[in-house]
Amino acid sequence: MPGTLYAKMNLLLRECAARPGTPLDNLTTSVLQKGYYEFVVSRRVEDRLVQEPCQEATVRRILYTLSDLGLVLINGGCTLSIRGESALEDYATVLGQAVLEHLQRVYGLSLTIIRDAIWRVKVARGSDVPSAAQIYNQLLAARALKQPISEERLSTWLNLLARCGVLTSYFRKYYW
Repeated sequence: MPGTLYAKMNLLLRECAARPGTPLDNLTTSVLQKGYYEFVVSRRVEDRLVQEPCQEATVRRILYTLSDLGLVLINGGCTLSIRGESALEDYATVLGQAVLEHLQRVYGLSLTIIRDAIWRVKVARGSDVPSAAQIYNQLLAARALKQPISEERLSTWLNLLARCGVLTSYFRKYYW
């Protein structure tokens, strides 16, 4: 998809702010009908590239992720939480903090544990910048997770933390 998850989340927060209380299905349909670049998918049909809106499930999944992070309330309609309203003013900082709190609450991963895993991979590999897969394997080896998480999902969270400036990344490799 052309738009990053970071950009998609920001756009959905702004849509929720513009239309508070809009039912989830109506908000999803509206976002896709507006044709936002962030929610366009490119695919090859014969010898040409065709762009079309992503699936409704994608928009809903991101809205539920925003809800899991405490930025959007989904109960009858999509409304920004107080934290979501704060994100409109300082998106990167508020999103980064929300992701860190989510990782701590759900998986038992603090920033200290993540940085320790990065450091351990770097030491073991002779100062190589670790990938999300290496960090994931280190967290598994250290039994640092209180609940299972997929490597792909951890990579998503690490990418968001990097976009928010909490971690530094270089070609999907992370360091601090």
